Parts: sequence; structure tokens; C-alpha cells
Amino acid sequence: MQGLVASVMDPRLIDLLKQWQAAGDVQDAPRQFSDHADHLLVIDVDGAGNRYIHYGEAFVRHFGADLAGCVIDRLPAEVLPADRRGMLDFDYAFVRGRRQPLWRSYTAIFDDGAEAETWQRLVLPAGQGRLVVGAYPVNKPPPGEEPGSALLRLVLDRVPVLVYETGVINDMAMSVGSYCEHP
Repeated sequence: MQGLVASVMDPRLIDLLKQWQAAGDVQDAPRQFSDHADHLLVIDVDGAGNRYIHYGEAFVRHFGADLAGCVIDRLPAEVLPADRRGMLDFDYAFVRGRRQPLWRSYTAIFDDGAEAETWQRLVLPAGQGRLVVGAYPVNKPPPGEEPGSALLRLVLDRVPVLVYETGVINDMAMSVGSYCEHP
């Protein structure tokens, strides 16, 4: 299974997972994971909700706004549509509760008229309710991809996956309400 994960998970996220595992206590994620700082989000929870306390430069360039200091739950729908907000809320609450890395991919059109893009995200617990999220755009899979890898990509686009610190899949994180008309 580890070989399958390694064939699908973006190598930069594999590196971030290894650095997180070696770091132990995460106090200053942009400094501790400096190779990934441009692609990191650091999220803290306060009375108003989930707040970005670090918003990497790659996101600022790609999405056209620096959201550091913003409360995710209060972002306008044109910045963060409701369906993605629900996905983020679920992922963040799940990682806080389980204290395990969560890996997911998502495909969306981020700019009007643009082609759909796929990004992979790795949500890591950083202690005291804080989260570190690494996210990178990924290339389309190669033609003739191994069936197991293609299936894992399909699953990741629909269900986040819990990953052991060793990079092996532990479990799937699902909300039955996400897949039913009546939760």
C-alpha cells in the first residue's frame, strides 16, 4: 500500500509529511517547514471560527488575495463557495479530533473560464488545535496509469484519507451526511 500512496501523493507532500513527523512539536510551521512555506496554510481556531494565521505566497499569487488573518467561515462566497467551506470544516474538525494527517485532492475551476485544476492537500495537526495545511497543484495522471493508482486518485477526489505518519493509508474519513440527501 505504501508504494501505491507514493505513486499518487505529490512528492512535495511526501516530503512535508516526513518533515512533520521528524519535527515533533510544531511551533512555527513556516520556519520549520521553510521548503514548503509558500504552499502552507496555518490555521488556528478562535471564538469566530477557523482563522488563517499564515497564508502562503503561492496561494496569494494563484488566487489573487492574501487571506492571512481572515476567518474562513466568514469569507465571501465568491472567495470560498459553500461546498468547499463545508469540505474544509469537515477536514479541519476531523484532524483536530483524530490528531492524524489527512490527505485529499480536489478538482475545481478556480478562475472563471479557466480549465479545472486538481490540488492535493495534506492537513497536519500541530498541537493546541492549530493545523498546518500543505497544498500543491498536481499534474494530470499519465496515460495508462496503473489501475490501483487510478482508483486511489478517484477515491481521493471524493473522500479524504487518513495517513499514518509512515505514509501508509490508515482509514477513510467520511461524513455519511455528505453522501445522503437527508443526513
